[in-house]
Amino acid sequence: QMVTEATRGNNILDLLFTTNPALVNNIEIHPGMSDHGVIITDINIKAKKSKKKPRKVHLFKKADWDNFKSDVEQELTKFLEDQEKVETSTTEDLWLFLKETIMNAVNKHIPQKMIGGKQNYTGSTRISND
Repeated sequence: QMVTEATRGNNILDLLFTTNPALVNNIEIHPGMSDHGVIITDINIKAKKSKKKPRKVHLFKKADWDNFKSDVEQELTKFLEDQEKVETSTTEDLWLFLKETIMNAVNKHIPQKMIGGKQNYTGSTRISND
């Protein structure tokens, strides 16, 4: 417990706990908007930085939907014309064919760009309590 001054009347009701008192540089008690004082403190910590991994995103607003639809229809028609292949395919085979057909059309007709690599700060370096 780091607060040693009264924060409400003659009582210490607003608290600051730490397991490492050396990190707390300064504690000030200011009048609050209620009947409690406001604790303002400087704590010697750094915000944790985590870098977002770059990732690929699709720009659906710029997609060529007509050619996308045409490519998928052509592949499905070609597949369905091969009656032997249709009859001998398992559910897993059909799913993989459909998924590959759609993903090929996505990669061909929907532009992509890389995003990420920005730093994301977690934590806070200014703490107040009222």
